[in-house]
Amino acid sequence: MSVTLVQLPSPWLLNDRDTPLLGTLYLATNLAANGIDVKVADLVGVDEDKWLIPEADVYGISLTTPQVPQARKAINMLRNRTSHPVTIVVGGPHPSALPQWCIDNLGADYAFVGEADHAIVDFVKHGSKDKVIKCAPVDLSTIPRMRRDFVDMRSFHVVGINTMCCGRR
Repeated sequence: MSVTLVQLPSPWLLNDRDTPLLGTLYLATNLAANGIDVKVADLVGVDEDKWLIPEADVYGISLTTPQVPQARKAINMLRNRTSHPVTIVVGGPHPSALPQWCIDNLGADYAFVGEADHAIVDFVKHGSKDKVIKCAPVDLSTIPRMRRDFVDMRSFHVVGINTMCCGRR
């Protein structure tokens, strides 16, 4: 079973490459540590016509409320590009607040509520009878140290030199 985690752009920000996608990287790290083939599609700062999302059996999309339009486009793209069925799960702040809405209106198959660090591993290995998956609280000492090799960490701004916030050019 293969998983591709999708990190959507945040076009409302001055520069969405300011902060690395830590939540997505923790999920990817935990999936890999449990023997699951995982990739990260880093779409942050990428124009829609250049989105590259690796093929997978399961796609996980993390989103906030302002990212709903991008999530809808990504889900439609994933559904329309292949003839075989794919499983799409969503997580993050918006699905945690409105899980059923994400299933009914975005076209996600499942929605995670809360921190999915362990729940995503269980889901990929065993599936779920519930469409809304309520995650147990995560003890931070039970997750592996985050791997940074899933994305180009140097493509994100270094704290303290962001010309947008510091006024330096």
